[in-house]
Amino acid sequence: MKQQPADLEHQLEECRRELAEAREQLAETLERQAATSEVLGVISSSPGELEPVFQAMLGNAVRICEAKFGVLLEYAGRTFRGLSWREISPEFVDFMRHPRVWGRETGLGRLALTKKARARS
Repeated sequence: MKQQPADLEHQLEECRRELAEAREQLAETLERQAATSEVLGVISSSPGELEPVFQAMLGNAVRICEAKFGVLLEYAGRTFRGLSWREISPEFVDFMRHPRVWGRETGLGRLALTKKARARS
């Protein structure tokens, strides 16, 4: 049975879509691997120094997420404290440096209570 041109066009378009998705997934995987490699390089070149490691981790996270800014937080006890930051105001840096408990109405407060990054819908 001979396929119709419309069927062949549909199959070709589906193959193109699948190829584009595979290329996108490959690019994301390669970017994550490069970020991991960079952080591991920083760890090996600065034993005992955490700030360069935090900066590398946060820098990669900001870049991969295409974020405009970022803050790496430490959670100890019931408090969050900023350890590293990118592209935030000096006032916000000062605010984040001090350990604080966040209320349950905030994202960080819910995270502390539930130990889950986001509530299930």
